[in-house]
Amino acid sequence: MDDAKTSPPHIERHGTGAATDDTLQAVAPGGTAAGEEEMSVHPDLEGFIESIPWHRHLGLKVLALSPGRARLVVPFQSGFTGNAARGALHGGIIASLADSCGNAALWTHFGPDDRIATINIGVDYFRPAPLADLMAEAEVRLLGNRIGNVHVRLAPLAEPSLTVAEGRTVCYVKRMS
Repeated sequence: MDDAKTSPPHIERHGTGAATDDTLQAVAPGGTAAGEEEMSVHPDLEGFIESIPWHRHLGLKVLALSPGRARLVVPFQSGFTGNAARGALHGGIIASLADSCGNAALWTHFGPDDRIATINIGVDYFRPAPLADLMAEAEVRLLGNRIGNVHVRLAPLAEPSLTVAEGRTVCYVKRMS
């Protein structure tokens, strides 16, 4: 997801590497809607994301945030095992991380005071996710005044090129500011 030659500056965390009308607009590769200037990420966003009770339960950590993008990780816990015989994570953990990462990518365009609710999520499971830390990378694809569409890729943290699933989220956004 990151390419040093084309990616905008972003915030690296933990030592690892908007449209104003009602229509959806394509979001440029840098994470900004077409015609918008580059924006910065709200400074309290990482703490806000990690403080959500469900995220704390998962142990979710923010690895990186930049406008229109997020990279999160869920550390493995034995309770996340889906099929022990196959050594695979439960699909619900994968879907939950896809949803959370998609919302985090949208929040980079707004702030913690704005509200985001998932309208629809789809997850394609390509292969069993190993019993290991799971990383998700999300990129906002379309952004409107009230609706956002995000693509999410999931891979083991130790093997970031091994895509185990992809997700797409459609979210309702309510701007509070």
